[in-house]
This record gives sequence, structure tokens and C-alpha cells, in this order.
Amino acid sequence: MKNELIESILEWGRSRGIIGPEGKGTLFGQLCKTQEELNETRDAALMLSITLDRRGFAPELIADLADGLGDTVVTLILASNMMGLDINKCESHPSASIFQESDIMTQLDQAQAC
Repeated sequence: MKNELIESILEWGRSRGIIGPEGKGTLFGQLCKTQEELNETRDAALMLSITLDRRGFAPELIADLADGLGDTVVTLILASNMMGLDINKCESHPSASIFQESDIMTQLDQAQAC
């Protein structure tokens, strides 16, 4: 992902008080927001598939899908930043090295569902 895009998203998160020294966001809260956005994206994809079967091209639903995908990406970038991770490197990290000597996974396992 382009660094300029990531930096602009991080600046947006700082300006809204989600991340950074004054940030009040939490990892769990951000991941709940990720799930919310993903659910909206899934719903848009479902409606798009139904609509395409019935009447063809549906630009408003494609816009909803694109919006949901973009919002999901934003929440994942903010969540990775909260953990001090570079979103561009997350895919190459084996879980054991990210969470080594940490109880983060235990805390996430014990947290209530969104």
C-alpha cells in the first residue's frame, strides 16, 4: 500500500483523536469498527449480486461496496498503528513473532464479541 495513503489515514486518525498521544481509541474498539464496516461491505456485495441478477449494472451499489472496502482498510491501518505495526509488513509476520512474550492474544480471546 502506498505510504502517502497510509500517512494521510494516520493523520486523519490523529486529527479525530483515535490514535496518537491524545488518541482515545482502543484496539478492541477499532476492530469492532472493522467488523461493522466489513458487515456493511458484505451487505453491499450481497445486494449487488442480487441486483446484478435482476437488472444488471447498479452503480449506487458499487459505490456502497467501494465505500465499505475503503472504510475497512482505514480501520485496519488504524488498528495496526495502535499496535505499533506497519500494515505493509503485517502479512509477512508469523503470529508467533508478533505476539512473542505478550499476553495480547489471551486478552483478545477473553474479550466479548462486538
